[in-house]
Amino acid sequence: MSCSSCGGSADKVYKFLSDGMVKEVSYCSKCLKKVLVGSEEFSKSGLRYLASHSEIVQDSDLGEISVDLVPTDIIFSIAPVAVLRILFDKGQNFNDLEEKEVFRRRIFLLRYKLNKALENEDYKTANKLKNQIAAIEKRIAEK
Repeated sequence: MSCSSCGGSADKVYKFLSDGMVKEVSYCSKCLKKVLVGSEEFSKSGLRYLASHSEIVQDSDLGEISVDLVPTDIIFSIAPVAVLRILFDKGQNFNDLEEKEVFRRRIFLLRYKLNKALENEDYKTANKLKNQIAAIEKRIAEK
């Protein structure tokens, strides 16, 4: 596995929950020391974006957010990836990783909606959601 920071060979791999999903980061010894010391510099706008994102998403259940106020698809699938880009992008090309992460998050959200539709015996909606999930999984497999 490669280091999440520099791309070199990773010595340590950590798994944790973030935004309701299991995440994995890996670091070489040098980058791990930097992370532990807190030497990563963030922009002020990135920190503000992170704070507002955390306020909405980190402490919210999918069922608690009003669809009328905010599109949950964006908040739970695209916004977390945007936060990572704002905080950590140092001119690196994250586009493929970002797209896969957005797809993974979108599938997670669609499966949540699918379970709710099945609980409510809304089979028409459930079928549409299954088709959307299958289309996204097919697109991921093609890449």
